[in-house]
Amino acid sequence: MTKTVYISLMIWLLGLPALAAAQVYSQRMEEAISQGDTALQRKILHEWRFEWPEDADRMVAQSAFLKRKHALEPDSAARQAYLAASAVELEVARKTFPERLDIRLAYISLLGDQEDYEAYTAEILDLLAAHDELGEAWLWRNGNHLRDVNSFVRQYVDMYTLLLYNTKDESLQPLMDTISNRLLVSDPAHVPALLSLSINAQRRQDYSAAIGYLERAKEVEPDNTSVLDHLGTAYEKIGDIEAAKACYERITRVGDDNERKYAAKRLGQLGQP
Repeated sequence: MTKTVYISLMIWLLGLPALAAAQVYSQRMEEAISQGDTALQRKILHEWRFEWPEDADRMVAQSAFLKRKHALEPDSAARQAYLAASAVELEVARKTFPERLDIRLAYISLLGDQEDYEAYTAEILDLLAAHDELGEAWLWRNGNHLRDVNSFVRQYVDMYTLLLYNTKDESLQPLMDTISNRLLVSDPAHVPALLSLSINAQRRQDYSAAIGYLERAKEVEPDNTSVLDHLGTAYEKIGDIEAAKACYERITRVGDDNERKYAAKRLGQLGQP
C-alpha cells in the first residue's frame, strides 16, 4: 500500500463510526487469512491497533492470529509463548467487553488448550452466572445479537464438559460435576447435565446416585436412548434385572435400527429370549 493510499484510507476510516471501521478491518483480515498472507495479516493488525486499540473485534483478531502462529510453530517453547499471548489478548478483551459472548467462549477454549482446567472451569461458572443476568442481551461479533441464546450457551457448556470427559483424566471428574451441578441450578431439567453426573457416579460405582440422576432425566426425556441405556446398566449393577430389562425393552420400541439391535442383544444377555 503506497503512503498516499494509506493516508487516504486512514482519513476515510476516521470518518466512519467505530463499528463500521472495525468491520472494514475484519473484512480485510478475512481476505488476508483466505490468501494465507501472514505478512499482510500482521500489517492489518498493526494498522487496526493504531486506529482502534480498544476495539473488541481487533482483540479477537489479534488473539486468533497468535493462535494460528501457535499451531504452525515447530518449537515447543515458542508455541506455548504464542498461546499464552493469545490468551492474554482475550483475557483483556473479556474484561473490557464482558457482554461479548464470542470472546468469553473463545477464552474458555484457550484455557482448555493450555490445559488449565481449574481456570477453565472457573470461567465456565462465571459464564453461567453472567448468562443468568444477561439472558438474551449477549452480544456477538461486530456487536450483533444472537437468537435463542439460552440454548446456545448451554450447548457450549455441555461441549466444554464433554471435552473434560474426553481427556480420560479421572481427576477432572469433580470439575465436570461442578459444572453440571451449576447448570442444574439454572435448569433443573437439563438432561445432558444429569447424564454427565450419572456417568461419573457410575465410574465411582455409586449406582444409586446414578439411578437418581437418570430417573430425573427419564422424566424429562422418556425416549432418550442414551439415558435408557445408562439406566439399564445401573439397574443391572445393583441387581434389579427386571428394571434393567424394562429400559432395554423401551429402546426396542423407540430406538433406531442399530439401537434396537443393541437393546435386543442386551436383553439376551440379561436372560430374556
